[in-house]
Amino acid sequence: MTARFRLFLIWFGGFLACLVLLFYFLLSGDMLIENLVPDLSVLVGVFAPYLTTILGFWFARRAVIDGQHAYSPDSFRIAAVCSLLFQMAILALLFSAIFRKGEGVIESAIGQAASVSSLLAFLVGPAIGFFFGKPK
Repeated sequence: MTARFRLFLIWFGGFLACLVLLFYFLLSGDMLIENLVPDLSVLVGVFAPYLTTILGFWFARRAVIDGQHAYSPDSFRIAAVCSLLFQMAILALLFSAIFRKGEGVIESAIGQAASVSSLLAFLVGPAIGFFFGKPK
């Protein structure tokens, strides 16, 4: 498994976990069906810039010259650490809604996740952009 694929799995896994939580909230009755599309739009907005960057560079990779690319394991480590930090922050906000009850708790947690996403974008965006944009 390549480092690019592992980092993709971190991001896709985080997105998938958020979707599972969203549907858990819906199925458990903690969220109204009318809030599904707005809440889903927020979650997509949280992850779309990063998954778009990953997939865009993945499919637009430069051609391999002589079958070799320079690779630095440090770029993967940095991108992975930044990615894991981002994932933990977003998931912690969403998991917190499990332990809180009341009207608007889920929407509040999702709104907070969107805000945290914006705050961490400066850290995560360049790290994954560089990792996926550089030659392998």
